[in-house]
Amino acid sequence: MDKNFDAVWVRELEVYGENSQVCYRHEQAIIKNLLRKIVKGTYNPALAVKAWEYYAETVRQEYRREYGAIAGVAEKRALAVLTARHFEDVVRTGEYDPADYGIKGELQINF
Repeated sequence: MDKNFDAVWVRELEVYGENSQVCYRHEQAIIKNLLRKIVKGTYNPALAVKAWEYYAETVRQEYRREYGAIAGVAEKRALAVLTARHFEDVVRTGEYDPADYGIKGELQINF
């Protein structure tokens, strides 16, 4: 992860994304997709960061639309890495049940 980012901006985007309906729907779609990959055994952490970058871009654009200010690319990337790590931690703790997302099968946590 790039070390040249503003941590305050990243936290601001993180909180905004947690409280935005548009961002929430996008986040849930990514979670469902990544859970499907974990169940199939094809989950790749590096590609997961790329998926979370799309979410971070949505957060960034929605924030700009609402407040008129936009975070930089480094902050977007940092948010994506942070969100990917958080997702993996939550999966490891067993908080996600694939059945809640309409996915059949068990999580194969090998990452």
